[in-house]
Amino acid sequence: MLKKKILVSLMVIGLVSGGVGGGIYAAFSNTEAAASNILTAGTLDLKTNDADGVSGVLAASTMKPGDSVGPATVTLKNDGTIDGSTLDIDISYVESDGAFDPYGVNKTADEFADEMVVNTLTYGGVDLLALVTDADADGKDMKEVAATDLTSQAGIDAAASKDFVIKVTLNDVGNDFQADGIDVTINFVLNQ
Repeated sequence: MLKKKILVSLMVIGLVSGGVGGGIYAAFSNTEAAASNILTAGTLDLKTNDADGVSGVLAASTMKPGDSVGPATVTLKNDGTIDGSTLDIDISYVESDGAFDPYGVNKTADEFADEMVVNTLTYGGVDLLALVTDADADGKDMKEVAATDLTSQAGIDAAASKDFVIKVTLNDVGNDFQADGIDVTINFVLNQ
């Protein structure tokens, strides 16, 4: 009988302990949410003269020796929401001859570009011609400019703009250059 009393007593103690222990862990709680956490990527949106690309900024179809074209300005604007850290400028050209050549001599694009002196080449007020080497001592020409690495120029902050300015002059060339020409493309790449 003593064993039975001890067993009953232990059971009562266990039940009381369980009830007391359960009461110790009871607590109030309240839950709140942090909503509307919208994450959106920013944009880089380079505009040229307030458009997506521009053509015919530097154009002349009746140049004679000594004639100049420009200065022509392309306003580059970062219409995006994040700053551009660098701007890459790539200048290239292809042959673009006129229809009638009275002398029948076809100068290559490189030969013509070598005679097209670049008098002004600036970006954001910085003289890019300082980066160009005049390899043949006849003036810094389109061929030499196109061969120069003009990448990693200063970027453009969001909602800001910088001007790119170019002016060219046709050297004193002979009759063999009549009706020859080049089509120049200037690519601008704004990088984050």
